[in-house]
Amino acid sequence: TMNVIEMCKRAKATSLELQGLPEEMRLTALEAISRALLIHENEILAENKKDLDEALSNNLSPALIDRLTLTSRSITAL
Repeated sequence: TMNVIEMCKRAKATSLELQGLPEEMRLTALEAISRALLIHENEILAENKKDLDEALSNNLSPALIDRLTLTSRSITAL
C-alpha cells in the first residue's frame, strides 16, 4: 500500500494537473471526487477511526487529534 508521503506527493501532482485543465473539466473532476467521497464514506470513517485510535495510543495532542477527526458532516462539507 501507499504510505502517507507518497499519497501527499500524488495529491500535489494531481492538484497541479487539475489547475491546467479547462474550468468545465476541473468541475467535472471535482464532482466525481465528491461523489466518490460520499460513496466510500463508511470506509473512510472506519479507516479514520483506526488512525484516531493509533493517534490516541501515541499520545498525540488533543488539538492534533481534533484536526485528524473526520465525521459524516466533514466529509459532506468536502
